[in-house]
Amino acid sequence: VDSKKLLRRGPLIVMFYHGDWSPLCMLTLQSMQEQFGTSAARLVAICPQGNNHGKLSAYQSGAKFPLLADVGNQVAKKFGLRYQMDTDLPGSSKDRAAPWPLPMASTYIIDTDGSITYSFVNCDPTKRAEPRDVLEAFLSTVNKQSTTTKRISRSTSGNPFSSLRRMRLTRKPSFTM
Repeated sequence: VDSKKLLRRGPLIVMFYHGDWSPLCMLTLQSMQEQFGTSAARLVAICPQGNNHGKLSAYQSGAKFPLLADVGNQVAKKFGLRYQMDTDLPGSSKDRAAPWPLPMASTYIIDTDGSITYSFVNCDPTKRAEPRDVLEAFLSTVNKQSTTTKRISRSTSGNPFSSLRRMRLTRKPSFTM
């Protein structure tokens, strides 16, 4: 999948999620499917697990949009979202030593020129973009009513990822998977 080809068809919603082992991620995918299921929005979700896990994620969440594998987190790294998990995760291989790299759960809207018109990045993995907010931002992008990036970032005191709370995306990220 080449993001530049997808962007030729219109703005793109890109979500990063942890994997099919995360109930919160599955609920988020399900909520996005419910919100965008009948719309013309282009939506892709990316996780570090292999392709077979994408099929399982689609089954568990009911997602009809593409669920892409970013094994090695190279795309997440381009977005500045990769961090090291210090403990073993459910479903992780026993031969894989911690730390395990994960992307921060996040959502972006990328306009056809490659600019990011909406971003939701939060170092608290329980905080996710609200589907209705994403839809509103997507429609705004489509209608060209907004040209500024909406950045939402909240932090929790004592959060181990607090140094990651402010993301600066100064380049126009693209990906090929």
